Amino acid sequence: MKTRIQISQNQLAQLIDLAKLSLPNESCALLAGEFEEKETYTEIRVLKILTAKNADKSVISFSIDEMELIDLYEKAEADGLQVVSIFHSHPSKPIPSSTDLKFMKINPIVWLIYSSSMYEFRAYILTEKLEEVEIERS
Repeated sequence: MKTRIQISQNQLAQLIDLAKLSLPNESCALLAGEFEEKETYTEIRVLKILTAKNADKSVISFSIDEMELIDLYEKAEADGLQVVSIFHSHPSKPIPSSTDLKFMKINPIVWLIYSSSMYEFRAYILTEKLEEVEIERS
C-alpha cells in the first residue's frame, strides 16, 4: 500500500529554518499528526512540529536524547496526536544514509529528509523495502 504525507508550506518553511539554524550540523524533529487509511493508500497529516536537539552535534548523523524523546512523545499524546514522521536534514542528497536505514527498521514510520545543499525535501518509509513517499504540500 502506498503512503502519502500531507504537510503545509508553512510547516515546510519551519523545517527549512530549523535546518538553517542547525548548520553545519544535521537538524531533527518529530512530526505529530494523524494517520488515515484510504482504499488504496495511507494518508498522513502533519499537524504539529516537535523540534529536537541533535544530541550528536554532528554534520553526518543525528540522535535525540532519550529524555527529550520521551518528552516529545508525551507532548504529542497530550495534544491527542501520534508521532507520524521523523524529520532530519542532510548536508548532501535527501536520501537515507546507511545509518538512517538501520534506524528506519526499528522506526517504521515516514522519514522526511531535507537537503540543506540541494534545498529539497524527500520522504521514505521502510517496510519490506525502501519506498519513496509522496509529499503533498498544502
